[in-house]
Amino acid sequence: MMARKSQSEAFKSASFLSRLLGHFKIESCEVASVRQYKSSSVNQPDFLFLIFEEGHPEFPSEMLVELRERKKTTVWIHMHIDHFLESEAEKLGFTYDDWEERPDWIIYYKNGDFPKEDPGLNRVRILDQGKVEVLATIASPDGRTYPYFLRSGSFWYVADSPFSYAIEGGRFLILADLLHDILGQDHAVSRRALIRIEDVNPEDNPDNLRRLGRWLKKEGIPFAISLIPIFRDPSSSQEIRLSQRPKLVATLKELIASGGTIVLHGVTHQHQGRSAEDYEFWDDIAGQPVTHESQDWVEERIRLGLEECQRCGLYPLAWETPHYSASQNDYRLIARFFDSFYDRLMAAELVGTQQIFPYPCFLKDLGIKVIPENLGYVDYEKPDPDSLIDRARNMLTVRDGLASFFFHSFVPLSYLKKICLAMKDMGWEFISLRDFACNMRTDSLWVTSEGGEAVIHLRGEYVHELLLDREGRLMRENYSSRPGNGPWTQKIDLAPGSLYVLEAVATIPVKKKSWPVELINSFKKTVQPKKEPLLKLMKTAVMTTEKASWEEDLDIKSFLSVLKVYWLKSAGDFFKGVAFIETGLS
Repeated sequence: MMARKSQSEAFKSASFLSRLLGHFKIESCEVASVRQYKSSSVNQPDFLFLIFEEGHPEFPSEMLVELRERKKTTVWIHMHIDHFLESEAEKLGFTYDDWEERPDWIIYYKNGDFPKEDPGLNRVRILDQGKVEVLATIASPDGRTYPYFLRSGSFWYVADSPFSYAIEGGRFLILADLLHDILGQDHAVSRRALIRIEDVNPEDNPDNLRRLGRWLKKEGIPFAISLIPIFRDPSSSQEIRLSQRPKLVATLKELIASGGTIVLHGVTHQHQGRSAEDYEFWDDIAGQPVTHESQDWVEERIRLGLEECQRCGLYPLAWETPHYSASQNDYRLIARFFDSFYDRLMAAELVGTQQIFPYPCFLKDLGIKVIPENLGYVDYEKPDPDSLIDRARNMLTVRDGLASFFFHSFVPLSYLKKICLAMKDMGWEFISLRDFACNMRTDSLWVTSEGGEAVIHLRGEYVHELLLDREGRLMRENYSSRPGNGPWTQKIDLAPGSLYVLEAVATIPVKKKSWPVELINSFKKTVQPKKEPLLKLMKTAVMTTEKASWEEDLDIKSFLSVLKVYWLKSAGDFFKGVAFIETGLS
């Protein structure tokens, strides 16, 4: 893959393209600068992509000479094709016409139409239709039509840069689909979709989350939960941890039992501002990674977030970078914990390089699997669910595309219903994050949907394991009978969509007796004969709130019934939130 190096637009596009190749079986991929061209370089790769986005050609004439002799697949993207066609037009069957800019181009591919996000077009003209296959066309409102994506034997040409000003549902999807044909790796048609509940944090309203989760469960739609375990607001010196919000924790566990899967969305999702509004690993003012990042800082931060989740009995399976922004080094450090990023990774440490992936990709340089989010979200202040639905329709262009969006719990549920039902009508099938082979590993914790083998290390700790099926039902939960030391190896085979957790814990929960048993045992100790005179109880009080609910009133009566069993007289009247019982022990 050859482009102009450094911070050029061509380099960004080459980086985007190289990562899309992670969807295919490619042994190796290299991005090189045409400025550093070496003799015979174009003859070596099986697939050669040439990307030019600058106004002046900088390739040596030697490269064009050698390119004419190349027999393997070549893909020329965007500018300077005229220099090559000066000698190759007759052979390839098309020629360069002119450059034209206008804001209202429309691109047609398969049964869809796509806006062109930037105005410039390299107009080419077909000389021999027998030699050229036009795969996509572009048209102006005045009725003129030109080839947009074409093929002549092993030579392919794209008339602009598909990644320039790329948007959700945009024209880059055409290249994403045609890569299957360019590489000769056709994939079966699939229509998988994902949904993620976004920015869940300790300040969230559990009722909103419960409402979303119950509707999704009713519709049989699995979902991910993007969790920020620690909320901070420096302007008010406020910090709230998830463990301080038991009602929210209970709600999250209910969502997991309804098919939800936790994704760790940063730790505080901020570095100077308010959680969920600020970045965490990126300085948006300076346009660069935060200056205080280091290996220790990143790893300690991830461990802090995981420990807070474990404290609440919640287990993240994948990672999502706050505001999709971090350095390449950060990605590598986080990958030591998570092998799956539900994300739009930055292709370079440059503003605006967050990549929209149309399908899952494995990035060898980072050692991670990218699970895409590519449709965007519904803005609370300017809700437009129809636009998101249109993007999902454009995603049908990609033969094995995965349509994925996120939704905030404070946005009206009606918009979520509209989107999900419309996507189902298109043929999209919502799947679980756990349908992917994901792993989260530390030296004391393993969370997996893949199964296999892992080792955790015990330091005078117990082993805890639990297994959920694809619907979120608890299938098994075990604790070791005694603490141990040293490595603990575990192997497990998982059914699709399952979640397995293996962790080292300092203590194991004591199985609580039911309240009637505890109450009876307590009173037995009180009323059983003793050598010394029995204490005569004159009056017993059952304390309640002043405004007891109907359910609480039933609980009070249940307590009184137990008291009566043990020789206590009938209860007196309730007043001022206190129930008094006259006693008659002798």
